[in-house]
Amino acid sequence: MPSSESILGGTSALEIYRSVFHTLEKLKSSESPAETKAGISVGIDVLKEVTTLLEQDLAHSDTAKWHQEATDLILQGRAPKSYITVLGATGSGKSSLINAILDEDSLALTNCYRSCTAAVTEFSWNASDDPAENYRAEVEMISSDELEEEIEGLLGDLRDSASQASGSEGDDGEFGNQVASESYDRLRAIYPSETKKSLVERGARKLVKQVQGSLNQTQIIKSPTRKQFSSLLKPYVAAGGLEEEMEFWPLVKKICVFLKADVLQAGVVLVDMPGTHDTNKARSAISSKHLEKSSQIWIVAPIARAATDNTAMDLLGRHFRRQLQMDGSLSQITLISSKTDDINPQEAAGNMRGVAKALATLDLKKQVEDNKKEKAQAENKELEIEGKAIRSQLENIKKHRLAWGRLQRRQKKGETLYIKDFDLHTTSEKKGAETKGSSVKKRKLHDGKAAAKDEHESFEDYLSSFASKDPLTPQQIAAQVMYFTNREGELQQTKAANGQKIKDKQNDVMRFLRSAQVIQLREKKRAAILGRNQVSREAVLKSFIEEVHMMDEEIGEEEDPDNINHSQGIRDYQKLKQELNIFCVSSRAYQKLSGRGKGDTGYAHYGYDDIKETEIPLLRKHAINSTESGRIQHAHRFFGELGILLQSLYMWSRADGSLLLAEDQKRAEQARLEEAKRDLGKTLGLYIHEMFAATSGVISSTIFKKQDRYSKKSAAEGTKVVEDWAQPGRKGGIYYSTFRALCRRCGVPGKAMQKKRNLNAELLEPLLGLIGKRWEEVFTETLPEMVHFLVQRSIRQLETFETVVGTTASEPRNRLMTLKFKAQVENAVDRVHSIGADLQATISEISKGANRQFEMALMTALKVPVYHACLHHTGEFQLCRGSYKIMKGIVHDHMEYHGHRVYSAAFQKVRRALNDAFPRAEQKALQAMEKVVKNLCQDYMTAITGSDVSAGSLPIRTQCRSLLDAVDGRFLMAVSQASNNAIAIEIKNDYASDEGMIEGDVESRLMDLDEDEDGDELSRQSSSPRFGMSSSFGDVENDDDDDDDDDVLFSPTFHSHQ
Repeated sequence: MPSSESILGGTSALEIYRSVFHTLEKLKSSESPAETKAGISVGIDVLKEVTTLLEQDLAHSDTAKWHQEATDLILQGRAPKSYITVLGATGSGKSSLINAILDEDSLALTNCYRSCTAAVTEFSWNASDDPAENYRAEVEMISSDELEEEIEGLLGDLRDSASQASGSEGDDGEFGNQVASESYDRLRAIYPSETKKSLVERGARKLVKQVQGSLNQTQIIKSPTRKQFSSLLKPYVAAGGLEEEMEFWPLVKKICVFLKADVLQAGVVLVDMPGTHDTNKARSAISSKHLEKSSQIWIVAPIARAATDNTAMDLLGRHFRRQLQMDGSLSQITLISSKTDDINPQEAAGNMRGVAKALATLDLKKQVEDNKKEKAQAENKELEIEGKAIRSQLENIKKHRLAWGRLQRRQKKGETLYIKDFDLHTTSEKKGAETKGSSVKKRKLHDGKAAAKDEHESFEDYLSSFASKDPLTPQQIAAQVMYFTNREGELQQTKAANGQKIKDKQNDVMRFLRSAQVIQLREKKRAAILGRNQVSREAVLKSFIEEVHMMDEEIGEEEDPDNINHSQGIRDYQKLKQELNIFCVSSRAYQKLSGRGKGDTGYAHYGYDDIKETEIPLLRKHAINSTESGRIQHAHRFFGELGILLQSLYMWSRADGSLLLAEDQKRAEQARLEEAKRDLGKTLGLYIHEMFAATSGVISSTIFKKQDRYSKKSAAEGTKVVEDWAQPGRKGGIYYSTFRALCRRCGVPGKAMQKKRNLNAELLEPLLGLIGKRWEEVFTETLPEMVHFLVQRSIRQLETFETVVGTTASEPRNRLMTLKFKAQVENAVDRVHSIGADLQATISEISKGANRQFEMALMTALKVPVYHACLHHTGEFQLCRGSYKIMKGIVHDHMEYHGHRVYSAAFQKVRRALNDAFPRAEQKALQAMEKVVKNLCQDYMTAITGSDVSAGSLPIRTQCRSLLDAVDGRFLMAVSQASNNAIAIEIKNDYASDEGMIEGDVESRLMDLDEDEDGDELSRQSSSPRFGMSSSFGDVENDDDDDDDDDVLFSPTFHSHQ
């Protein structure tokens, strides 16, 4: 028998088996987005063909199962979405930024995302190939009940205003009617013909019925052009129509815009978030959900202030910053300083030393160019004087040539001519001279002297060179004509040369002038922009880190203010600095340099030499790269699941019953496998149960152990917060009308309220200051480490299971089954990693959902005894002098005497939320792990007991085999076309090293392997551990008690814990 070395050429048996889907195996570890995208496309096409093939025989359990798995995988192949939430105040340049990122001119209307904008707007990839819907939008309108609830609050603001006007108290001053005015503006957008009085009289229910036809529906807008689409969408997103027309934007819950933009094709979804608080609960819930699922949060603020104050952090708000801390999302923030082109270099120089130094250098450079220009101007003036002299001389030379020419023509007619007949002036010139007296004679003598000056000392000498009494010979006249003709030609050349010199010198003057202008207009602005950008980055980064450090230190100060070590950071701030992304962008300059913004005629993109300097392309690349990790993880999982399915189909398509065991061997193998399966299921279930039990313990000891102490501290601080509310409005307190409006909305600011204060968030801040960092550490560090450890323990247990099952391989055909089973174990390991990743994501979702319950709990606890009590202490519409004092007393007394119970209730609500969520997560993990074990054992059982290999299944299996034989080539071609990088080269090299091996001959070659060498090799592969981590839980003994139900892999006691 030939040795395995001679057959394999050093290649292991498992590698030979895997060579059937060689490229697919490589894709499972590829980090190239282009390759994984191409691989997923091929995989989905293959799956569609598989489902079509298996639909011919769904009566068989195996084909039905594989058909369902293929169908599920097709859905799983869709690219995951990565949400990027964009936040920015009015006028921050957020809409312009969105347009630039999408490479659109004005899709996001630059005047529509105002403080009154009602809806969250998503921008997603448009998968439609229909030209008629190049741009498409789904506009979801709010329901009747949602609108009625919102209108009730707005009408309450109007009633308060009317009551105040009749003589009730308040320290509001001019601010007193602002809340009512804002509420009326919002109502008037929907009901333009109504007055305040008529709105209040009609009531919410009648007002809702008036617009019933626009509610409870989703409007579809589509257009082939951007201009038409923007026009159709504008009424739903923008305020500012005709006063007598109804506006729809207050009725919109959510807008989804679909278009073909490169940045969106990667799975990015840009979310324009107008605000995080809204009187309409449906819109508020949508905003909150978007913040929970966002992978990035972009904060947009004008750069004009970003370099000198904390604009970006102020925009976030303290409560929102704390929320990000508890979500573990601080590293997901991207800070964007906008409008970098809006700058005055001289003002920037006055505020920034680096800019001043750069401008001083440019002033010297400009002075050099100015000096060059002045020198060139002087030289040009000299050339112009010289040119004037040349032109004068040329004119006189021409007169001499013409005069001698006239003599020559007269001589040819037979006249005898003497030197006295030489005359520089023509007959017409002489006639004109008769009326001008002697001036012509003087000019004649002057011109003659000027013409001869170049050749003779005097005009008289020139004339005396000819004999006055002798007639002029033809040779003399011809010589003079030739002389002056040649001389005229020379002067013409001199004149042309002089003109070219003047032109060159004038070009030099213009060049030096433009150079100086470029320095003044472009280079100075560019230096100011770059200098301010650098200062802005440093300032924003510093303020961000300081704010995070301050939030972290609050915990230590609350716990032990006398012994806090300020020099020791609670987190790795250097790492946080590196993770924080800061961009300084100019959307306006980008659009201009891109050839758009033609209507923006008053703007020049001075300060930017290249479109890259606007940083829009860099920000777009950052958005795409932010999705890369998730897309690659998704692809790896897809390829893993696809590999499992294709391997199962491959085994089935090639099965002929020749490798099946005898009946007694089958029964023995089945019994042994069932026992190993039960042990594996119980052990993995125990691992999951232990992890969740430990999770409960960690959360209890870290978050809830000091619940009573934290509640008391928070109540004391909360009382101080309430006292600050009671201060006069001009001293930072809350105005009377604003406080009533907030009470009407249970402490949450309405969309129409310009000055947004969230009473619940302000009361919650003392509590979050105590537990925020602990919460973050538990859910972003401790629990993920526990999940990682669970994965390692589970993988080691799978390796043990693989070893136990593979030890009975005593014949080549049994070893073939073992090799196939080994491949299935590898796939099971991949699935366990996926379970770990899912658990990580689930824990993050649980954290975000639970920590938001603190604010909801406070609102619930304060709703009746505080907010309703303040609002209705003398009746909703019966305000009287002294009302605000009574309301202040209600709030203060409740927090002073019952504040401890308020915060304790918040703790209890969050604990209940966690107690509800974690058992569900545990059950989900158990079911996923159970599926892993079932699929693993089922494939092995198919190998030893046989699948449907009857003659009836032969046609389908034959077609399946043909399909699978071509799969790897399809993957390889797609990957090669997508990218010519290392993976394609590596695959081709691998194939070259295995030259001569035929796919269909894999099984027969495996059967010929040397028994001893193969067995030893398999033993070594099976027993080598992949990980060497020791268990902090201790070794877990398998439960040897028999389970009555062999089909149940996990003990019911592991499905939940108290």
